[in-house]
Amino acid sequence: MRCAETADPDAIGREFWHEGSSDASDPRAKFWELRKKCYDLVLQSLQRFEDKSSGSSKTPGTGQADDPEVARSHAYELAFSSEDELFHSTLYDWLISRGLADELLEVSGLFGVWFLLGLAEVWCVALQMRPAYLEAHLKREPGTVEKYQLLWQFYVKDGQPLRAAEVLATLAKSTT
Repeated sequence: MRCAETADPDAIGREFWHEGSSDASDPRAKFWELRKKCYDLVLQSLQRFEDKSSGSSKTPGTGQADDPEVARSHAYELAFSSEDELFHSTLYDWLISRGLADELLEVSGLFGVWFLLGLAEVWCVALQMRPAYLEAHLKREPGTVEKYQLLWQFYVKDGQPLRAAEVLATLAKSTT
């Protein structure tokens, strides 16, 4: 994420993203694209750690420096410790695209996934980062049925039934 901060030191790309702009002719768009390239490198790295770890014949969790499980665990720990909201949004989209949407909402499910991935020790970090960034990500335009489905479930799990009902009402009025 330091790469993104270096590429966009004045947070011009962040401003572009926060406004939800998609105008490619906007001079700020190039800074957002630079940030996105940095985030994509991180996601590609996480994927490589996943591939290495799943393809390893080595016994997971041995704690050796060259253990793919240890490397993968550390990579996720670094990713979830980021304070870059834009990166978290990109990471959430990536995790959702990999079929882990429910685990982002379910505290015990999230722990179960991290445990199965060999990342139980980063679960606490992920849990601390999840609420503020995840809610903001799900509320971000453009709104989609998938995001609203996750948002109402997020509110239920967060003990906010009225907000969940409001989101469900919006979904019920939707034509999509």
